[in-house]
Order: sequence, then C-alpha cells, then structure tokens
Amino acid sequence: MEKVEQILHMWEQKRSIRTISRCLHMSRKTVKKYIQDNSDKIIIDEKIQTQPLSLNDTVISDVIPIWAQEVDIEYVLKELAKGISYKVLYEETNPAIGYFGFWRFFRKRLGAKKQNISIRIIYKPGEKAFVDYCDGIQIIDELTGEVIKTHLFVATLPFSQYTFAEFTLDQKLETFIEMHDKTWSFFGGVTDYTVPDNLKSAVSKAHHYDPDCNKSFCEYANHVGFAVLPARPYKPRDKASVKGNIHHIQSSFFQRVRNKRYKTLYELNQDFKIFLNEFNNSIMKDYGVSRKERFSTKESNLKPLPVEKFQLFNWKIAKVHPDCHIQVEKNFYSVPYHYVGKEVRVRHSKNYLEVFYSSGELLSTHKKLKGIGKSSTDPRHWPKEKQCYLSFNINKAQLEAKIIGENTYKLIDFLYSQSHPLRFLRPVQGMLRLVHANKFSKEDMEYATKMAFAHKIYRLSYITDCCIFHLNGGAKPRTTQAPIRNPNTIHLHQNKEKMFN
Repeated sequence: MEKVEQILHMWEQKRSIRTISRCLHMSRKTVKKYIQDNSDKIIIDEKIQTQPLSLNDTVISDVIPIWAQEVDIEYVLKELAKGISYKVLYEETNPAIGYFGFWRFFRKRLGAKKQNISIRIIYKPGEKAFVDYCDGIQIIDELTGEVIKTHLFVATLPFSQYTFAEFTLDQKLETFIEMHDKTWSFFGGVTDYTVPDNLKSAVSKAHHYDPDCNKSFCEYANHVGFAVLPARPYKPRDKASVKGNIHHIQSSFFQRVRNKRYKTLYELNQDFKIFLNEFNNSIMKDYGVSRKERFSTKESNLKPLPVEKFQLFNWKIAKVHPDCHIQVEKNFYSVPYHYVGKEVRVRHSKNYLEVFYSSGELLSTHKKLKGIGKSSTDPRHWPKEKQCYLSFNINKAQLEAKIIGENTYKLIDFLYSQSHPLRFLRPVQGMLRLVHANKFSKEDMEYATKMAFAHKIYRLSYITDCCIFHLNGGAKPRTTQAPIRNPNTIHLHQNKEKMFN
C-alpha cells in the first residue's frame, strides 16, 4: 500500500510513468495499472485536466502539459504532416521544455513509424565520394515573374561526412563536370572513386550489373584521376551518406527559407554557403566532432588535382552524306569518300572536331566552325576523278578571270579559297559567261567585282546589277512608265445601260 500511495503522490505531482517506475524500481506496466485502478482517488490540477479520466490507454495521452498549452498544437501537427522536422518546429515555437520532451509529446500524437533494419558500412578515408542531385528551391525572375526551377548538387565523403553542395539551373554534362571541379577544389584533392546516380550526364545506359558510363564523363574521370562506380538503379542505400545529408539539408535549410523569395541563383547560393559552413562545423552525435574536423584530421590526404584543366569533348554518331560530309551542329565537315553512307563517331569541343570509325581509326580532324551552314572541306577526301574535275574547272576559271582583269581574278581566287569551293563553281561560271556572251564589257565586270569585294556581297544577282549600273553610266536602270489613260475611256461607276448602249 505504501508504494501505491507513493505512485499516486508522484502522479499528482505530474511525474511521468517512466520517472515513477525508475524511482520506485517498478515496471511501467505495474505503475500504469495502479494509476488506472485508483483513478478515482487522483486529484488532477484543473489547469491540466481536459476531460474525466477513464480506465483505458488514453488516460495519460489526454493530459496536456502546461508547456504544451502555450504552443499551437494544431499548427505543429499540421507542419509535421507536411514533412517539417521536429527540430525546426522546436526552434520556431521555443517551448519551455527540452527538445526530447517536445519530440516525445508530438510523436505520440502522430504515431511512431516502424524502423527499417540497416547495416553500417565502414568506409576508408579518401576512398569514395558520393554525388547526387535533388530538387532545389525555386527562383522568381524579378523582371518577368517567371518561376525558375533549380537543382541542388551534393557531394559527400562517407568516412567524414564532409559535404560540398551548390544550387544549379540544370543537370547537363557541362554543369555536372563543373560541379565536380568545384567539389575537388573544396575538398582539396580527388578520391579514388566517385559514386554517382544514374543521370544521363554520368550514365548512358543504366544496368544493375554492367552500366554504360557517359563517354565524355569517363574522359573527365581519366583526366582527373578517379574511377566511376554508378550506384545500382533504384537502390538509394548504395549512396546512403549523400542521401542522408540531402535529407538533412532539406529538413533544415529548405524549411528555414521556405517563406523567403529568391530572385537570382547567386543570392540563393550565397545564403546556402553560410548554412553549408554551419553544417560542416556542427558536432556529429555519433563521433563527437564536426565533419570538418574529422575530415582535417583523418581524410585530408587526397590525391592531388591535375595541373591542366580538362577540355570537354562531346560525342555523337553521324552518317556520312553522299557529298563526303557529316553534319555537326548545323555545319558540315568532310570525311574520306570510302565511308559514304556509314556511321562514324564524332568527338568535338568548342574549338576542334575529330571523326572516328567504329574500329577507333581517326578519319579526319577539323577546326570547329562557328555559325550556321558553313563547311570545312579537305579536297583529298573526294575521289580522284572528282578532284581532277574540280581542279580543272577552277584552274580554267582563274585563267579566264586573269584575262578580264585584276579585280575579277581577285574575287574568283577568294571564292575558291573558301571551304567547300565546289559550291562557288557555277556562280563563277555565270559571272564569266556575262562577259563571254558580250552582255557586259570587261570594264563593267571589273567595276562589279570591285563593288562586290567592297560590300562583301558575292551573289551573282548583285554582280549583275552592278554591271548594269556601270553600263548605264552610273544611273539606275530605267523603270517602265505606267500607261497614260484617258478619263473618257474609264467606266468604273456607270450603269450597264450607258456602257452597252
């Protein structure tokens, strides 16, 4: 009976069942049973009594503590249902109780989730880096009001949990490689392996056992000095470290700035840099030190960065056209005629382009053209008979141009020095025919070619107009005058009887 009295006395003093059982060395079930059996003797403070006690499991849960009465419980439960973390809401509400008591109170009302069993994997320092993307925070354009989606790139060293992250506008290959460069600079070195997700910038074809890595990204990996180990499709635990840090960022930074509107990517990343520094310097409960401290003491000896900067080459498959050219980004590049109708692999950067056959044989190299519709042609790529035909016609045209005059020869020589000179053959023949057919004199053609060079207009129609202009002594071509009509012969608004009578 003495212990029962002690239980009831401590319960009246708002002690929890756990505390009572620990103080009296009794099981919690026994304490709870005594409280339920003697509920009619318990005097509960009117301030915390919300409804009469009943002999069921909800006796204790229906009692709202004093600190909880000062908190908007409905608001907290609503935010928890959205996915907002307990820690963020604890910091926002600032209740008069510790974090664990706050968490335990609201978790009982939501219901505890069943925990999945996992295995702790031991990682070697500096061996791997896990990288992944997640949806970022939207940006609102200040001028147009357009909502722009962002992506968050995250890279984590699993041994120390040291993390680099930055918001980007896309997940394209160029951006993906740029983020890796920033990651290695942030870490101060390179790991032996990188474990990416199965995005197209890293993996061309995902597979559980034998994935195909993106060829350009593999070239970057070889240049920097790491190997690519793609995670298995639909297996997020293969990169659990980076997934966990992404969840932490989403449950802290994302929620802290959820009511803020960003106008530029720079502004968003500036705020995030401050958070990332706090994140890496915060103490980890499992190790008792921060991520940065654990990285500095045990994982700072990474492989050095390469001296030369990587030049990105893109790969594509192209088919050789009957004119011995392939098309890359709306421009044309020549390939030996033996490969007409066959598929070739094209490796190109901002400045250079290389064409390979399926066996790996290098077929041709070109400087990358800028603009649209331009051609880079090596005459040696044509058959010999085509080369002879073109050479004969070009030489013949140049000889005829010399006879006409210096300006005409200069223009024709300039046109034939351009890439793909065969496209100028017929216009040049048309120019020479204007003189041979005695339509214009040599002086007219000399003037016309001089004007074409001066204004950089090489079309045959323009040269013909210039010849007409010079032929007329510098006057514009006369236009045909409209016929003079007699007003008496115009019958627009007369009735039919006057017109036909």
